Amino acid sequence: MGVAASPHRAALPPRAQTLSGAHLLLLPHAVSAAEVSDLLRQRLPGSDLARDGRAVLADRVTPTSDGPDAASVLLGPVPLTRGARRALRLPKPFHADVGSVVGLLTPVQRSSTPPAEPDRDELHRAFPGGRPVGEELAGLVLLLALARRVGGAVRAAGTSAVLKPDPWRAVDLRVRTSTWVEPDELLAALDAALPDAESARSGDLEELLDAADEALTGEPPVPEPYVVSGRRGDTDLVLLVHPEDDPSADPSAGEVTYEVQWDTDAAGDATDPHGRVLARSSVAAVTAALVAATGGTVLDEDAFVVDLRELRTIAASAAS
Repeated sequence: MGVAASPHRAALPPRAQTLSGAHLLLLPHAVSAAEVSDLLRQRLPGSDLARDGRAVLADRVTPTSDGPDAASVLLGPVPLTRGARRALRLPKPFHADVGSVVGLLTPVQRSSTPPAEPDRDELHRAFPGGRPVGEELAGLVLLLALARRVGGAVRAAGTSAVLKPDPWRAVDLRVRTSTWVEPDELLAALDAALPDAESARSGDLEELLDAADEALTGEPPVPEPYVVSGRRGDTDLVLLVHPEDDPSADPSAGEVTYEVQWDTDAAGDATDPHGRVLARSSVAAVTAALVAATGGTVLDEDAFVVDLRELRTIAASAAS
């Protein structure tokens, strides 16, 4: 198993030649180093790509044939001069549109079998012989998430494939908060945004067991997850309400999660662009009402923070 490039060959600031064998995040001219660095800090607390020109993706390292210290790192952003554009051989139409790049230097880790089916971001197209796994996959997923957020693209190393994630396919949102709201209260709070919604939970038996546990131990029961389903306009939505169950999640963001999801099982053709616009708008509108009731932080599908102004813009997008 080899590596895409060795991080020890890079000097700071990194040169375009160093990144010629790296997976590349292609950033539009309007996207600044500070914007990318701020987004990356949400996923890698303590990193400062704009200041350091380098961010290590994991504390651990991955043994490779090139040595035991081939860690996955991001280098950049590297502003693209004319010479740098030639050195990186950026394919059209991205050649003129890209203002800077961030390189992912990572051990090459691939599945031994071709991808079984297409994925949303078309990694199957970029790697038809075997999908990335492990640290390489984690790094590419991060690059794709950043590209989706800033309107960029990802050029896969060793191939001419350029992956441009569609931000309109990222529909669902979630709210992290410290406020637990029981079903009846939540239905009342969402009545204007999601009329005629219904809630469902596991049932009376679990509630009786929780009450018995509290009587024996004196500890309050763990809130029981529940589901809210409803329809806004032509969009069917599902809300999943549960204690946060991701052990890697930042506990300071709150211990309760409200997931607002587009019910694609009821949507018919979920690939229809107009339907996705309507769904994204509906999800945002319900999420805004949810934040008004619970407070908390809104996160998109890639775990990046969505501020309230952006949320309102998305909610109004169906009318534009």
